[in-house]
Amino acid sequence: MLTIAAFVLMIAILVTIHEYGHYWVARRCGVTVLKFSIGFGKPLMTWRRGETTWQIAMIPLGGFVQMQGEGEHADAAGKLASGSFSGKHPLQKIAVVIAGPVANLLLAWLLFAALFMVGVPAHRPVIGEVQPGSVAAAAGIQQGDRLLAIAGEPVESWEDAQPKLLAHANEPALPVLVQTSQGARHVVVLGMSALGEKAYEANVLQTLGISLHAWKGLVGDVTAGGAAQRAGIRPGDRILAVNGDGLTGWSAFHGYIRSAAGKTIVLRVQRQGELLNLPVLPELVTDTSGGYGRIGLSARYDPLDTQSIRFDDRSDFGESLIRAGRHTWEMTKLSIKMIGQLITGEASLKQVSGPVGVAEYAGQSASVGLLAYLQFIAFISLSLGILNLLPIPVLDGGHLLYHTAELLRGRPLPDWCMEWGQRLGIALLLGLMALAFYNDINRLISG
Repeated sequence: MLTIAAFVLMIAILVTIHEYGHYWVARRCGVTVLKFSIGFGKPLMTWRRGETTWQIAMIPLGGFVQMQGEGEHADAAGKLASGSFSGKHPLQKIAVVIAGPVANLLLAWLLFAALFMVGVPAHRPVIGEVQPGSVAAAAGIQQGDRLLAIAGEPVESWEDAQPKLLAHANEPALPVLVQTSQGARHVVVLGMSALGEKAYEANVLQTLGISLHAWKGLVGDVTAGGAAQRAGIRPGDRILAVNGDGLTGWSAFHGYIRSAAGKTIVLRVQRQGELLNLPVLPELVTDTSGGYGRIGLSARYDPLDTQSIRFDDRSDFGESLIRAGRHTWEMTKLSIKMIGQLITGEASLKQVSGPVGVAEYAGQSASVGLLAYLQFIAFISLSLGILNLLPIPVLDGGHLLYHTAELLRGRPLPDWCMEWGQRLGIALLLGLMALAFYNDINRLISG
């Protein structure tokens, strides 16, 4: 229920801002707006104000502004109504078209600025664990190291590091400046291209083999009826060793369990000062790669450890606006780069998410708290603004292309040209929607 509510509220906010951008500029350019709709399909609520009918419709996946004279031709006397969109100068048409995406970009900037003022909970870029055999381990990154810069760009937090790593996803040798726990500084080289398609996954740090927190054996949840529960392991227990070998972190422990399917292992466990040796038989879970072991428990991190690497990154009003502008620009560049990589095939089309995936992320962010939810809305608003500027007919970017051509030619494009453009645009958009839904369903099925 939270997921649906968070998604619908977010879409309502973003669509309202986007369409109001079109509406506001259209009115300033003297265009008569006939209808302003939030949602598609059957109207649930309508009211009239001035020349405009306002409505909220049944399907909350978008909206539209209907302007007088869209696609209209001059009458026999060569005239158009004074409020006709078609009768306006190409520069005015361009202003109306780009106003929606610009409104989304402005919303993202303002939300980021507000978050920087309030203080965004962030994680200091200190390595908790490094998975053996990972790209990070091969580069020489060690537990306790702190990231200072990526490709020469300063890193303030893990939240700051993630987009910088994604921006260099295909680089075979990415220089990263780190500081060891003893204070020494040196440069390590990450082989990002070795990750392949996985470089574009949501948690690029995990893909690199990096964990934020150092696991010290504390057991979180224990699955009812699972191998761990049958062996007598309880939440709050602390695992000290596996078959006599001390723990080096959650990644190593997890890998040990996965490789021990059907083989009894002995866990050395501490419980309220008492030491126990508990035999556990990992269950075999089959998959396309043959199978892996599972005992059914999750990690819990010591509260003091997690608090020590979190901080509230606050700024004053002026600095917040500057930081938000810089952050919006960096995220815009990253989004454009990733769109380009999807087009060229450098990035996998599996990364394209649709409404189901976005709704899931909206629900997750809302469950974390208001700040995380607002941060997600800002990111989606930014993405919506950029995607709408793509030169695809039926999107704002396609109309921008038409009106730019009209400005250069001195007259509108022929009807047949725009009609074929619309058909191609609709076909492309339907294809992208089908791909996004397929990816969403595939992710749900595969878990």
